[in-house]
Amino acid sequence: MIHIHKEFHTLYAGTLAQEAFLANTVHVCGTRYEIGYTVIIDMDPDGYPILGYIVKILVCEGVVSFAMRKWKIVGFDSARHSYSCLLSFKYQSFHQKDLLDFHPLYAHQCSDKDCSYHHVRLRHLLCSDN
Repeated sequence: MIHIHKEFHTLYAGTLAQEAFLANTVHVCGTRYEIGYTVIIDMDPDGYPILGYIVKILVCEGVVSFAMRKWKIVGFDSARHSYSCLLSFKYQSFHQKDLLDFHPLYAHQCSDKDCSYHHVRLRHLLCSDN
């Protein structure tokens, strides 16, 4: 049995894993994930994406998991076609296979001096009614 980092306890409670390691980058089915990337975890009841900022990547028995800080979405910026976000201190861990969308995204700091948000632009329109 190995010691699992505290960020991943909810995912691996009671697991008798033999092999686990932290990674800075990982490839899953041709998709690259790195610390600092943003992923879509789920959708909230209002139709906004729930976004996570990857702070740790754990590979345990071949399963890839992320410890993430959640983005707080302030709104949609129609001029920039992106979600205006602030990085929260709420942490969540999630398996890569359980993400709503497997494509990683980038959060860009706004270049407007009057804007303190990061902007996350989705690759496509999300639909939560399927």
